[in-house]
Amino acid sequence: MHTLGYSETFKIRTYDMDAGGRASIQAVCNYLQEIASMHAAALGFSVTELFRRNLTWVLSRLHVQMHRFPRWGDTITIETWPSTMTGLFALREFVLRDDATETIGLATTSWMIIDLNTKKAIEIPDFIRSVRIPEKKRALEDPFSKLPLPGEQLYQQRFDVRRSDLDINQHVNNVSYIEWAVEAIQADYMRDHCISGLEVSYRAECHYGDRIISKCGKYDDEPTFIHLLEREQDHQQVAVARTRLKNIRSSGESNHSRIIPG
Repeated sequence: MHTLGYSETFKIRTYDMDAGGRASIQAVCNYLQEIASMHAAALGFSVTELFRRNLTWVLSRLHVQMHRFPRWGDTITIETWPSTMTGLFALREFVLRDDATETIGLATTSWMIIDLNTKKAIEIPDFIRSVRIPEKKRALEDPFSKLPLPGEQLYQQRFDVRRSDLDINQHVNNVSYIEWAVEAIQADYMRDHCISGLEVSYRAECHYGDRIISKCGKYDDEPTFIHLLEREQDHQQVAVARTRLKNIRSSGESNHSRIIPG
């Protein structure tokens, strides 16, 4: 059984792009989710395999740093590998490279196994722990400390959970949380900035029909925002996030720098 690293290429499609012509942070996170699922399947513990044991994977923490976003027509290669398995958490790393093999992004994630009968996290089972961990450093050295809550609330939006937000576990897909968080950043600010860093702490699941309040506050004078997602009906915190942005103009990038067919 192949137990070390795993890689896959992704071509940037028009539907992966943001308004500036770059692959959106949501698209990048979808790529990470896809390759993590593909590698888990190759290792013998995909979601469908876990279902047979009344178990499933859930994402607990996510940290992405992008040095540069690919654009329409670009091809990127993502490499992933498991790095640590301790107690309730299994860590997985990612490196994103362009077609010249230059590193354009890094990510690290923390996953848990949920017992579908009790809806509670369990220790990583032995059949998963038996996987040999590659002798590689983590892509990002993040202890996954607790993320801060927003102080002064600047912006707020509400979202109703749609059927299209649901995943195979019948609760909201982790990328929908990211979409809700990012959407609360003021539109005027996003005209001159793009997200270069994203951290998410997933705290509770959401289901079809829930209404989510996305709150967003600026973090000091840095180009950083703190996000809180709450379920409206019971005020349950479902996720906390931190986004770091970079100024497109000062970095020499520009929106719509590549013409695409329309």
